[in-house]
Amino acid sequence: MPITDLIYKCPFCNSKILGVGPNKASCLGCEIRFSRSEGAQILVESKENQAYLTSGDLLKTAIETSVTDRTESFNGDGNILSSDSVVYRMEGCQPVYSSGALMGYTEIMLEQESGLLNLGERLVFTVGDDTLYSWGLEEISSFLISSKAVQVYIRKQGLFQFELTSDSPKEWEDTLTASVNKFHRLRGNEVFAYHPVIKTRKLKE
Repeated sequence: MPITDLIYKCPFCNSKILGVGPNKASCLGCEIRFSRSEGAQILVESKENQAYLTSGDLLKTAIETSVTDRTESFNGDGNILSSDSVVYRMEGCQPVYSSGALMGYTEIMLEQESGLLNLGERLVFTVGDDTLYSWGLEEISSFLISSKAVQVYIRKQGLFQFELTSDSPKEWEDTLTASVNKFHRLRGNEVFAYHPVIKTRKLKE
């Protein structure tokens, strides 16, 4: 797993991160460098301070907290997150066999368009000036990520996959999680499960 899957933005200044091979990354803002060390340790190097080792989990928590804070302060204007991507839509399933035995099924995903995936008060996919898809957060039944894509299951419409051109699927997962949590909390509910589907219950008074 590349280090940028863990550190997809700078935990110190929130700027974008540039991967330098699978085990090193550099902040495009404050220019702090991150390198994998033994175990779950990350070496942090800056021009001003002495290099030191820290826990990858601590950096991950700092990034997730920053994403949550940004989502909580979002007032509905513009977008929280936008990424160039290619959208695929599930058009069916095909069986998977091994030695003649049915092992299961895999989705048939058909490419549709290249455009911009936007998350604000709604999840919107635009192609140029046109909106191809627009969904309220209540329509999202579930979501998950892979190394390069975000899959979103929309109620009554099915599965959509957004293959990101350069941005981090983990950033999308964290931001979608924070946005869905906020959406339901403002309506008196809390999310208590995300898989296999999003489940909510009334908040305790």
